[in-house]
Amino acid sequence: MNILAIDTTTTACSAALHTGRDLIAKCKIIERSHTKLILPMIDEVLMTRSRDEWGAIMDEHGIIWAPVLGLHEVVSDPQAEAINLFPKMELEGVGSYRTVRIPMNFHTFDALPSVPAPTAGQHTQEVLSDLGYSTPEITSLTERGVSK
Repeated sequence: MNILAIDTTTTACSAALHTGRDLIAKCKIIERSHTKLILPMIDEVLMTRSRDEWGAIMDEHGIIWAPVLGLHEVVSDPQAEAINLFPKMELEGVGSYRTVRIPMNFHTFDALPSVPAPTAGQHTQEVLSDLGYSTPEITSLTERGVSK
């Protein structure tokens, strides 16, 4: 049996892991600094195994857990695929690409992106006009290469 123990109730601040054959423990006697110490102690204890090794231990003992994925892992995660977190979009002249949607679903609202991202300069005239620039000023900015 594996046991993770954390104690911050006295002047001793400690984190320990008993795996059935190994005992890995960190302890420090200190007043009123437990919160600064306990997370690094837990990190040290948990770093003795990989995330996947901990996952196997948790699974073996029926503990509900989920991995914290690296960014490189999220794009191929089955759960991300199941909720369509990275839908494909089509962009004229570019082709298809994957984009990101918000990672939740709503009963009455589809949060999928409805249009592709704008191309560079696609809305420049509208934005500059909304900011108060006149048509001749916008034309001048475009001709000088200041805007697209």
